[in-house]
Amino acid sequence: MGNIESTIEYIEDTITEQHIKEGISKEYVKAIAYYTGLNIKEYEYDYGIDGTFSGVKVRDGRIVSNGFNLDFQLKASVNVVEEGDAVKYNLEAKNYNDLVDEETGTPRILILYKLPRDKETWINVNKDKTIFNCCAWWCYLRGKEPTNNKEKKTIRIPKNQQFDEKSLKQLMNQVMRGELI
Repeated sequence: MGNIESTIEYIEDTITEQHIKEGISKEYVKAIAYYTGLNIKEYEYDYGIDGTFSGVKVRDGRIVSNGFNLDFQLKASVNVVEEGDAVKYNLEAKNYNDLVDEETGTPRILILYKLPRDKETWINVNKDKTIFNCCAWWCYLRGKEPTNNKEKKTIRIPKNQQFDEKSLKQLMNQVMRGELI
């Protein structure tokens, strides 16, 4: 049995930085969903959608699904550029076209999670709190023109579309009112 230092080095060498970013962003989104009071589902296979938020209601004293859903695609990156009142990101063209597609039964959004460039500051944990440094923004692209680009499509998301419990509640209310289709 090795010492703790060799175990820590071993753990650090077994997961890619991209997987770490993905894992942190998933947990951030889950935390927001649970704090908002929604159910969340992740998909085992990636066919353009990473998960679904599901609404609930109380019926006969029980909490049950209300049947309203919002799909999301999640991206985590240190390459998010803040520019004035918006953030810019180079989204893969295939992902962009998945999000603008009008032939879908469930509305879908992009959630863009920004991480600091310094990996050592991605998460701060102490005895009083856990902090996810930086944040996420959301955008709804359905109905936009598909891109013919082969690699990337630059998107701009207004900074006031920060992904938090307030915006997620508003989005789910829009889904329930039929305003997001």
